[in-house]
Amino acid sequence: NNSNVVSLSAVYNSGPLMAGYVYTRNAIAQTTNANDTVNGFGAVVTAGATAVNGTQTNTGLVATYDLGVAKVGYLNGRQTSTAGVGTANNTMAVNVPLGQATLQLVTGRTTSSDNSVDRRSTLVGAKYMLSKRTTAYIYSGSDENAGTAATALDKDSRAMVGINHTF
Repeated sequence: NNSNVVSLSAVYNSGPLMAGYVYTRNAIAQTTNANDTVNGFGAVVTAGATAVNGTQTNTGLVATYDLGVAKVGYLNGRQTSTAGVGTANNTMAVNVPLGQATLQLVTGRTTSSDNSVDRRSTLVGAKYMLSKRTTAYIYSGSDENAGTAATALDKDSRAMVGINHTF
């Protein structure tokens, strides 16, 4: 098995603006045993090695701007591969500080070039600073895939309540 990874990134951070870009390319050459035939005792009866070769490329562009009353952010990510299916992700976020509390909204969409994925996600919540190292939080969100590969399991809602303490 052999993998060759190249990764580059750049970040600009000045005043209220932060912007960044990342590029990762992973060339994979490996042999898997996905075609092995196994008997009832778990022993390999016939070995069928399969070569997996390809390249996966990920790019991401992120930017945040602090308006003073709120911090807004945007993320655009793309993934392509020699397998032919690519994905694109666009996410927007808003954080509004209110004293010790911060209100948060994050929404995004991920799509694939073969239309199997059309996922929309939204998260709303708040966090509250209890001390310098302890934060209480509450979040609620939904996630739904309306792509051609969607099933009944591809729609859910979540809620989280907790306390985070850093050491």
